Amino acid sequence: MVISSTEGLVLKTMAHLTSGQLHRDHHHEWCSIAVESLKLMSRLMAAPGESGTKLHHQISSNMAAVISTSESVIECPSCNLLLKRQTIQVLLDMSVDTSFIAASESRKVIFTWILLHIFLLPDRGRCGYTHHLAKKGSYIRKLAGEKLQSVLSLQSEGSETRMLQSLGEVAGDLISRTIVDAIDNSHGSYAVHIMADLCHRYTERGVFLQGLTNVLPKVLEEIIGCGGSTSEEIQVLREENKDQVWAPGADIGKGGRGQESASSQQQNGTEQLEDSKLQEALISLCMVIIENWIGKDQDVTRRFDNITSRICSEHGMPVKTFATLVIEARDKLLKE
Repeated sequence: MVISSTEGLVLKTMAHLTSGQLHRDHHHEWCSIAVESLKLMSRLMAAPGESGTKLHHQISSNMAAVISTSESVIECPSCNLLLKRQTIQVLLDMSVDTSFIAASESRKVIFTWILLHIFLLPDRGRCGYTHHLAKKGSYIRKLAGEKLQSVLSLQSEGSETRMLQSLGEVAGDLISRTIVDAIDNSHGSYAVHIMADLCHRYTERGVFLQGLTNVLPKVLEEIIGCGGSTSEEIQVLREENKDQVWAPGADIGKGGRGQESASSQQQNGTEQLEDSKLQEALISLCMVIIENWIGKDQDVTRRFDNITSRICSEHGMPVKTFATLVIEARDKLLKE
């Protein structure tokens, strides 16, 4: 195999991938390179026989850099889902100790959801996959399932059916914790986007139905903006932060109190922008539910409409169906 005999190819590929400076200073360009680099690494490690073993060893020799990069990708709120998923797939393939991820609650949330994404939506069936890549995809899926059992304390071993049953039992709590805790979690919108992708692409809706039903009141309250910030308030805060932070010599003679005020306002602005991102993610999730569940299952439609009606009444709003409320919220968001 020509690739395996090219000395230093993997290390050259990894040089860009593990560059923290590129990640910080040229994020968009770096992400494009990182996605392709991880794709190449996965394909190289899937090579059969001695070739794959040698390449696996080459990557292992640079494991400290791989772990450092993985940590920054999982933590970064700007790195996309595909890059985070590829990163975790490489960690699984390399049998890396992932305890460093669990050390941060926000990283643990994303890690759990991406494991779920890998397990339920594996790579093995993708178009153009060779036999070896398909086999590798099945292997990675198995590892993701085992890691899920550990992270979620699932007491299920053996058949996939039993695994899914156990997953369904904890999915409700996982969904609830993710969406409710997302208000104080910058990674919450990522988790909601993953949930939306699973609802769109994974056909067994029963795994998530009860969990989504339980947390729907909270989702709807976030969507209609109860206790949230308007887009106008967020824009005003942006302008205030800009003026405070960049005002030349502001309050230098007052013991830095002006800088503290600017910092506090900037933090508030960041939190409100995160709330806005979460609201967008929740609307996207609900639109997926409308497109894939509502109208196709009368029981689900009736259940979601009843909850929506109750929430509308509690907040003094005209009673609406789930679909109507969500679509109106989406249209309002698009106009803003």
